[in-house]
Amino acid sequence: MEEFMSILTLKKEDFSRIDWGKILNSHSLIENRDYSKKFYEEMDQFEESGNKKQKLLYKLFGDITSYYLDLDSKDNPYKPFVYRDKRTASIEDLTASDLSFLDSIVKEIPNSEIKARIADVLWLRLRNSNFIELAIGTYIDAYHQFLNHKSGLHPAIDRLERAVQLATLFRSGEIREQFVKKIEEEINKYKEEAPSFLLFRLLQLLLNIKKVNLTAEATLLKGIALLAESKKDWHIAREYWNLCAEYYKKEKDFLERDSAKKASANTFVMLSRQALEEEPFYPLAAGQLKQAIEAYRRIEGTSEIVKELLKEMIEYQKRAISQMGLIKKEVDISDIVKSVVEKVKGMPFNNK
Repeated sequence: MEEFMSILTLKKEDFSRIDWGKILNSHSLIENRDYSKKFYEEMDQFEESGNKKQKLLYKLFGDITSYYLDLDSKDNPYKPFVYRDKRTASIEDLTASDLSFLDSIVKEIPNSEIKARIADVLWLRLRNSNFIELAIGTYIDAYHQFLNHKSGLHPAIDRLERAVQLATLFRSGEIREQFVKKIEEEINKYKEEAPSFLLFRLLQLLLNIKKVNLTAEATLLKGIALLAESKKDWHIAREYWNLCAEYYKKEKDFLERDSAKKASANTFVMLSRQALEEEPFYPLAAGQLKQAIEAYRRIEGTSEIVKELLKEMIEYQKRAISQMGLIKKEVDISDIVKSVVEKVKGMPFNNK
């Protein structure tokens, strides 16, 4: 049957055969991998009825929505799941006729999550810049949809990050500038909620695409870092100081960059002091100073600070010996195993 299906080709008019109401009917906001399961369920029904073209149609959409998103791989971020010598569908499996069909219907897809995925896949396979523009705009729509849902923060950021990756393909021009403006608007919208994960990620993404005039954002980061310090949120303060340093580095303001890096290194010192409050725990205090020393050593002109911290660390290490002991802990990974199995459940494996 698979050989016969490979001979069939889909035409634009076949797109109307998809029951989108049934696929998209959900009380919760779902991602591509969830839609994939729905497409495959419909495919199985047509397998039983012998309707080969309907089966091919739903299989194609099930395959494309089954890829997992690997944002660390910009050239091809869509990967199959692999298990031993088998794998699920891959972007390389798409035929010329598949791509032609998708090209003809991509703008008509009534769902931003699926439309952005297909526009992106078409760009990766056909290298037509028109698909980049469509994907960027639709990823932004998906970002807002996920963001408006209480459990959609991380998927929202992932869609925006992929849009940033695509926008950076334009070294200059209106598309890039419009996208920079869009992220700046989002930063202004959420800066009063600082510090927050969303704001931090927005500032990270802006740094990846904005080339000049970064002082305003660097100043904002400095202010948030100082706010976190005032609350003794040293881990959060460090994250903002580090990003602040990256902004000043891009602006070539190396004096401010080093100042931010010193403030970041100092958060380790403050955590060391914190470990000695009430019931002093010297192993932790010494460990934090060790990280402070490593951070300061990467900054020019801090040799005296390093020397003083070394003396302090050695003293803490001596006192730490009496507090050290054997620590045992059992870890149950059964939930992780179940989660991985659930992600590939119902997906057909492909031995190509």
